[in-house]
Amino acid sequence: MKRSVKSTPGTSLRRSDRTYRRWSVDQKRKIVAETYLAGQSVSMVARRHDVNANQVFRWRRQFEAAECKAIAPVGFVPVDVVDGQAEPSPMVTHPASGMMTIVLCDGISVRVDRDVDDRALRRVLKVIARMT
Repeated sequence: MKRSVKSTPGTSLRRSDRTYRRWSVDQKRKIVAETYLAGQSVSMVARRHDVNANQVFRWRRQFEAAECKAIAPVGFVPVDVVDGQAEPSPMVTHPASGMMTIVLCDGISVRVDRDVDDRALRRVLKVIARMT
């Protein structure tokens, strides 16, 4: 990723002297996916990644309109939901934390707590699926 060159006081850069950052499609997708997580806003995510919020909004529109064709399709694993008490998985190391990380096939991670609203989670997963 290239960074832009900033001019020092008293000097100015011609447009041709500037370099701009290049974001891979995967980086854009991960940044956009973060904006759909509960408690996150586009401006918060943009600041965290040192990107202009308008740029992140543009990426969101591109992914939503499926204009970005370079994204590999994501496959979902079938899940059966059953009523009753499930036995805890032996792989869970911190069950008291209440946090769960869902790692999708393309490396996108969605982190939720035990009180996540199922409708909100479905909406987030649907948006991620549309982006891919």
